[in-house]
Amino acid sequence: IQADGNDVVVTSRNKDVTTDLLDAYNINHTPISKKGESKFSLISEWIGREGRMIKVANSFDPDVIVSRLNPPAAHASVVARCPSIVFDDSEKVRFAAKITHPFADVICTPANFKRELGKKQRRYEGLHELAYLHSDRFVPKPEQLREHGIDPDSHYSVLRFVSWGAHH
Repeated sequence: IQADGNDVVVTSRNKDVTTDLLDAYNINHTPISKKGESKFSLISEWIGREGRMIKVANSFDPDVIVSRLNPPAAHASVVARCPSIVFDDSEKVRFAAKITHPFADVICTPANFKRELGKKQRRYEGLHELAYLHSDRFVPKPEQLREHGIDPDSHYSVLRFVSWGAHH
């Protein structure tokens, strides 16, 4: 992918709707693993993902690797000898943070992130979700609200509930 004159490589993990969304928005990506269903398959998938991420990084020779608390990406940055920028907004996630943060050069967190992560931490005003909900990228579709019985002119809230089975 070319973005603002720079070559960009996007890697993906086939889980939930990740690859469907990348495909829907015509974002070229390299799937490097598929989410496993059991503990054993998760471990073997993680090991494979580490190797494939390193292989992609070595073949691309990146200037920087940017990820959202992705241990294989941070580890690949060490092998590829380039800086790693990690975005972390999940304070409850301790294991992934323990094996990612030491390999990161910069750890970006929202200003309301309570944990102190040391000199690598850079706080910013905002939330990760605001990146894709910004009005430059997101345009509400009132007809879709009406299809779900919501008056677009009324006040409403959207709540998302997830299990803590994932690391975020």
